[in-house]
Amino acid sequence: EWISMVWKELATFDENVFNQMMRHKKFAESKGYDVIVASIYGSQNYALETEESDVDSYLIVMPSLEDLALNRKPVSKELMYVDENGVLNGEHVVVKDFRIFVEALMNADFHALEVASSKYTTAIRWTDLDEKVNPFEDMDCFTAVLFKFYWRVANCFESALKSRKLERLDWNKKGDRKTLVDIVLHYFVFLHAFERDKYPYSTYSKNLRDTLLEIKNGSMSKEDALAMFDLNTMLYNVRDRWEHDQPADKGKTENQLRKELNQMLINQFEAKFEELR
Repeated sequence: EWISMVWKELATFDENVFNQMMRHKKFAESKGYDVIVASIYGSQNYALETEESDVDSYLIVMPSLEDLALNRKPVSKELMYVDENGVLNGEHVVVKDFRIFVEALMNADFHALEVASSKYTTAIRWTDLDEKVNPFEDMDCFTAVLFKFYWRVANCFESALKSRKLERLDWNKKGDRKTLVDIVLHYFVFLHAFERDKYPYSTYSKNLRDTLLEIKNGSMSKEDALAMFDLNTMLYNVRDRWEHDQPADKGKTENQLRKELNQMLINQFEAKFEELR
């Protein structure tokens, strides 16, 4: 209950973010894409947005019957958003075929799992009525792919340790500082996903949020940041949690989740082409 209250405080639904996401949807549709689910990825999901933060969208699109009949390669693109005045504003619009999204979800892709738990994820009705309903909210996605997610996080930490990646970070570069923030977020997402939290991407406390923002904007020194988030300790904690506290009930299996996602695709096709009769 307390965690839920903190989440609501730190990650209040922002209508401006939602409206910009819907502009991205219309932009993609103007390019010929059939959007069935719209979402975002990035700082707004973590409650780490600032006044300078832009909106980056993740759109799941439906293949056409022609695409399927001709066995065309599923689309996976990143578009640069152009507003109604023809101006590039630096915002990204990721476009993913539903079939690719299913595979990304089953492989514990970080962005796919983020989309599946984002409160901005929106089902699009075929009547062009926009519903603020997450089509994945009844699926325990993290539970179903927890094994793969564990190895993805552990390998991320091990790779950073072996390559001494963090020690070589250029603290004057925003992208380099974001590298540490991303690793820290992987750590906390794993721990909270393991506890079956509905919104495992939340930063959960004001102290953690403020610390990560200080790293993002460079007001905290590299030495202090690395001392605060020791990679060896974090890797040990992740391994310890996985090895000693695995829940007896892991919820839905990978096959169960895959069947549900495939059925969702079938339902979308049926709903769409029923209107054409």
